[in-house]
Amino acid sequence: IRKAFTMLGLVTFFTTGSDETRAWTIPVGTFLPQAAGAIHSDFEQQFIRGDVIGWNSLAEAGGWGHARGKGLLRSEGKSYVVREGGGDRGETRRVRPGSSPVPQPVAIP
Repeated sequence: IRKAFTMLGLVTFFTTGSDETRAWTIPVGTFLPQAAGAIHSDFEQQFIRGDVIGWNSLAEAGGWGHARGKGLLRSEGKSYVVREGGGDRGETRRVRPGSSPVPQPVAIP
C-alpha cells in the first residue's frame, strides 16, 4: 500500500478526537487548509490554524492533552504542508448570524 501511495503521489493524515481516529488521503504537497477541506468544505473555508503532531508522538504522549502539556504540539497556519502520518487538529471560526465570531475547535488534518 505504501508503494502504491508513493507512486500515486498520495499521503495519509489522521484526525483524532475523544471517540474516534480517522485516516484521510490527500495528494503530496497539500496545505493544511486544503487537507481540512478533504473532510468538509467548511473546514477549508473557515480555517485559521491547526495543532500538528506526528501520530507516534501523539500515541507516546497518551493523547492531545498530555501532548500539549509536554509541549509537543505545533501550531501551524495556512502555509503548512501536511506530511505522511501527521495527526492534526485545527480551529475554524464560525460566525452565527447575530453573534460575534467564536473559535470552534474541530478535529481536522
